Amino acid sequence: MINLGGLITDPPEVDKQLTEDDGPGLRFVHHPLINYNQNKLDSSNTLIFKGKLMKQKLLLIILFFCLSIVELLSQSSTARFLYWSPSAEITAQGGAGVAIVNNAFSAYYNPASFAFSKNPGIASSFMQPFSSFQNTSQVMLSLSYPTKEIGTFALSLNSFWIENAARTGPNSPDILGAVRDQPKLFEPTNYQIKASYANKITNNIAVGVSASILHIALSPLPTAFERGSGITTTVLLDVGFLVTDLWQEGAYRLKFDNINTAANDNLSPGVAIGLSFLNLGPKISFIDDAQGDPPPSVALLGFSYTPLYSNLVSSRLLVDLEKRIYDSNALDYIHLGGEVLLYSMIYLRSGYAINNINSDQSYPTFGLGINYLFLSANISRYKKYPVPTWQFDTKINLEF
Repeated sequence: MINLGGLITDPPEVDKQLTEDDGPGLRFVHHPLINYNQNKLDSSNTLIFKGKLMKQKLLLIILFFCLSIVELLSQSSTARFLYWSPSAEITAQGGAGVAIVNNAFSAYYNPASFAFSKNPGIASSFMQPFSSFQNTSQVMLSLSYPTKEIGTFALSLNSFWIENAARTGPNSPDILGAVRDQPKLFEPTNYQIKASYANKITNNIAVGVSASILHIALSPLPTAFERGSGITTTVLLDVGFLVTDLWQEGAYRLKFDNINTAANDNLSPGVAIGLSFLNLGPKISFIDDAQGDPPPSVALLGFSYTPLYSNLVSSRLLVDLEKRIYDSNALDYIHLGGEVLLYSMIYLRSGYAINNINSDQSYPTFGLGINYLFLSANISRYKKYPVPTWQFDTKINLEF
């Protein structure tokens, strides 16, 4: 039982990092809640190409690890539901998705991925992170629209509902009433509305940016000692980079197979490298600006390798490195994943999320996906918390 200076809640004590102090008399507890035959080049052109390739890789790696070793004041970020993976496809692969091309949920992994979209897309996902709490759920919606001349535009909504909280008096644990009514469909507790834009710099290099409005509603009521409430709104920014089609000769292709690129729309032969910085912004405060908490800012560096690329069977291996900027001075997560695509229609996925801070919180993932014509559906299963959780998503690609 947590006393919020007149408010108490009963969230399960699953992730202690989710607890934050927002000032005297006010304590909020957040609910635990992705064989190319290369044209023959003469030796001099090959050396130039390899030199440019190495510079691109080196620059991406240096940018990430320079950020990782910066001495930061270790704090607990707020709005931690934004750390969760909204895509069942990516969750099933250990949460690795920064280097996936043309993913419908790119806004929450790497906005640069939108630049490789060929058709308008609509996507949605649903998750109950704790199955025993039926009113705790997360829903994500995304709409993307690529243009031929000026890039891709996208709009996303990440909504999060939590259980009810009880209100008590300042000097007694007796329950006086509820902080809020039962969760309502069109009134999420927290939500983030995000607008994204992405464009290609070259045929295989893209950059993307996003701006979002984050609304957090822990409680509409004031505490006993301070004015204001547990409701706030802020603006956050994202930036991402994606390089694809590296080392394409490393992807084996069946000689008799003519690739249906539409069916393999989110697979890219060879190697892809992604880098993104998400949820960048000022400290988030509820009553006193001096007692604000940092946003859930994260830096992600990801690698994708497609060793086999064909209509009969394709495969992909993924590695993501995740640094939660304000939570620690070390690399927080290593995401490992992979998938096999059969007959350009059935996906088999598995992965493992390694918690580099607390190995006891590492967990395996797996899932399935079906892609038929313009519609795809994905399901994932994982056990990040004591109770296993299912996650679902659907995508529609519109071709005009």
